[in-house]
Amino acid sequence: GDITSGKAELILNLQSGCGNLSDTLLLFIIPSYNISGKIHRDGSAVADGVVVAIKTGIEGPKAVTTENTQPDGSFNFTNLTNGNYYLYALNDPEINPGWVPSYYALSLQWQKAYLLPVETDVFDIDINLQPVSNQLPVGTGTISGFFNYSVKSGDDDSIYNKPWFQGDFYQSGFNTGIPAANHVVLLMNTDLNRIFYWFLTASDGSFHFDQLPFGSYRLWGEKAGYSNSVSPVITVSPSNSEIEGVLL
Repeated sequence: GDITSGKAELILNLQSGCGNLSDTLLLFIIPSYNISGKIHRDGSAVADGVVVAIKTGIEGPKAVTTENTQPDGSFNFTNLTNGNYYLYALNDPEINPGWVPSYYALSLQWQKAYLLPVETDVFDIDINLQPVSNQLPVGTGTISGFFNYSVKSGDDDSIYNKPWFQGDFYQSGFNTGIPAANHVVLLMNTDLNRIFYWFLTASDGSFHFDQLPFGSYRLWGEKAGYSNSVSPVITVSPSNSEIEGVLL
């Protein structure tokens, strides 16, 4: 047997004074592949990026691994099993908050993203981060809360429950739900067609948007394979400038 056939036989022989034993084990060889490419931000390389490989399956999409970009914006996944993958790219929200996490290719929502078939090595994947729609004037309003799973989180917790960037990832806010860590929350207009800011949740699922001008907003919670969590309209006003405890 060999890699071409996908299996190999391992023959075991044991000799002793009590006699001889022989057995044969059939080993199945699972092939693995690579995905490589670059993240771009307005034509420039994203050196502060993270790419999440999300594989689809019977139980829905599941994050299987992440890769950090190199100084030239390149990334390289190795040892991926064959199947279909979403690729989700982010840059550091503290360093470049004006560029929104994006799926390959050119999609902000997983439902509209390209599902990449991997049956051989894949090269030259270009992921372009999208800019926020508008830069809001500085205000005094805040919106904060928690992004939670409605039921027990999936078996990709090991991917999400670790820091992806430098910063204060580990937080211990008073969250009574099941926190969705390292999940993207978008601050949008009420028609959900403009993105003002985005936030990557902390370990306790917390998020916050500060220095907001008075006005009405909605929040959009994003995770591949899940129904998007969208808040009702949230109005920040002089009499209600600090909105706390929003749950997604």
